[in-house]
Order: sequence, then structure tokens, then C-alpha cells
Amino acid sequence: MTTLDPDRRAPPYVAYRTWETFLQQLKQDAWPDLPQQIDSSVWADWGFNGSNQSALKRALVFLGLTTDDYRPTEDMTELIRSQENEVDRKAVLERIVHDRYLLVLGDMDLGSATRQQVRAAFQRAGSGTKTADKAVSFFVAIAQDAGGIVLGTQLRKRNRRSPTRGGTSRKTENESGDEPIAKINTEKEAPRNQIAQVFGTEKILPPLVQALVDELPAQGEQWTVRKKQMFDNVWAAVMTYLYGDGGPSDMSN
Repeated sequence: MTTLDPDRRAPPYVAYRTWETFLQQLKQDAWPDLPQQIDSSVWADWGFNGSNQSALKRALVFLGLTTDDYRPTEDMTELIRSQENEVDRKAVLERIVHDRYLLVLGDMDLGSATRQQVRAAFQRAGSGTKTADKAVSFFVAIAQDAGGIVLGTQLRKRNRRSPTRGGTSRKTENESGDEPIAKINTEKEAPRNQIAQVFGTEKILPPLVQALVDELPAQGEQWTVRKKQMFDNVWAAVMTYLYGDGGPSDMSN
């Protein structure tokens, strides 16, 4: 059985939409001649920000798609080649997910396991308290994408952050004294609706935009005034950079 370097055993926590964007870009821009190494020059061409780069690198190594120094493996070649056929893609992905996550989850019955059980297994493998929930979400997404991997209801249900575990505190002020603004009602999908109006029905968002989408609050999460203003400023700058003066600058409507 393949073993992982102890420092590489922590499961990936990249947003699955970002992962799909990366694979699509790899297919479009670097196939069939994959780069010998996915290094800083490649990342610069693709426009992923630093945090997404780091999360994607972890995913690539954990899933065995690159070596520890980010050189594509045969599994990556096989996965990208299989994108042409959905049946083949799912078969390759299922094998990769099964082989790599088996090293962490062992013989856990995923048909009845809870998110907390998987989270605990991931933390034993090295996931941090702030990334373990995201790692579970990535695992559920990639397992469902692969198909053929049976996940029970407890795993498939939407994750809710605990106030005692890196989520929103019950305090009404943060450490810097900012008063939290009213909760952004993500059930109405207002921010995402605005994004849809800008980008239409495109499945793949530009990496800069996807990075901002990944920062949107979870359902019921509060943002401080300062964080909200910072988001609005960055959103406006990205829209101007990509589309001149045509992009929305406020995501709170």
C-alpha cells in the first residue's frame, strides 16, 4: 500500500469549485503537454492567489497527482486525459479518492459515518482545527463527484460551523472592537445572484472572482463592518481590473 509523507497526510481543504476550475484550466492550457513541474511560473500564468495556490498544492500531493515537488504523476495524466469521457473520468477519480483517503479513513463505514467522525480522522492525520471542516467538505464533494462511493445522510448534509470551533463567536464585538453588521442572508443567495448577473451561466469563474466567492460567509455567519468593507473594496478592484467600470462594487444588496 502507498504511504504518505507524514507532513503530507493532512487531507486537502480547497474549495471544490476552485479545484474544478484548476482542473479545467489544466486541461485547456496545459494538455497534452503537461509542464514538467507546476512551479511559480505556472501558477502566475493561471492567476490563482496565494491561499488557493497553497490549498491546491496540498490537494495535488495528497491525491497523488504530483510528487512532493509538484511534478505531475501518471495519475494526473490519466485524470486529465479522462476528462473527455465522463464514465472514464468518474472511474479514475473514484480509484484515486479510494486509494488516497483509505490511508486516512481506514475501514470507516462511510454509509453510516458522521461528519464529526471523518473530521476527527482528518485531525489525527494532521488537519488543523480551522481547516478540518473544509477538508470534510472537499472529501464529500470529490467522493460524490466520483460516484461509486457510498456516503450516508450524515456525511452528505450541509455542514454548519460550531460557535466553539472557529466559527462565529457569541460575542457581539470582535477583538478589534468592530460591531458586527446584520447577518448576510445567504439563503436568498443575494451575493451569488449578483455574480450570476455578471458572469451569466458560465460554470467556471475567473480565478480572481472564484477566490472572492470562496470568502463569502457561510449561512448565518456574521461579518464585522471592517471585514465587509474590505471585501467590498477588493470586489470593486477586481471588477474594475477585469471589466473596467462595469462590475458591481457592493455585495450586500
